[in-house]
Amino acid sequence: MTDRLHLGNRFSQIISLVFHPLLMPSWAYVILIGFGDPVQHEQEWLWLWVYGAYVFVLTFVFPVAIFLVMLKYKWISALSMPDRKERAIPILIAATFFYLLFHFSRGQEIDPVFGLYMLGATSLSLMSMLINYWWKISLHMLGTGGITAAVATLALFFSPTYFIALLGVVMVAGVTGYARLRLDAHKPAEVYAGFMIGFLFIFTLFAFAMGGR
Repeated sequence: MTDRLHLGNRFSQIISLVFHPLLMPSWAYVILIGFGDPVQHEQEWLWLWVYGAYVFVLTFVFPVAIFLVMLKYKWISALSMPDRKERAIPILIAATFFYLLFHFSRGQEIDPVFGLYMLGATSLSLMSMLINYWWKISLHMLGTGGITAAVATLALFFSPTYFIALLGVVMVAGVTGYARLRLDAHKPAEVYAGFMIGFLFIFTLFAFAMGGR
């Protein structure tokens, strides 16, 4: 029984890491490459992977490096930031790097849909920072809700091939929600509200933008 409990917790920890909010831009980029036509002009595929590495470093590696410094100087108690009061500055840091990627993507020959997603992710991060002053909403579920909405609107307005990706991200959202509850990181209301807010915000943003195409 103890081994099964330990295995379940380990699985939940792995899921929480693989689908961490800071990795959502990287996952969004992978989906765009796999199911869409991300290049607006003729480019080598090598350029796409180089740009993907840039996405990963800017939105994950750099923020985590800063968080490790904060941990070293005890500005946060753990990388998971269990205390709601610790999360405001890290969220702002993440939002800053998200915005930098949005700004940088505007000058690249990449589908503007990705830039739109990064603008939405930046806005969601700032929104979560405000909510965090009163409530410890699930950042994992904000992220999975947002990417689910982005893929859903791409499937509806752009290409039905995205429906395959939509099935995958829905499953990821469900497993991630289970993992956050299994680890006792959030209450059920914080998980459900996180997903719904992330989904509704990005869906509205994408539907408005796609409807105007």
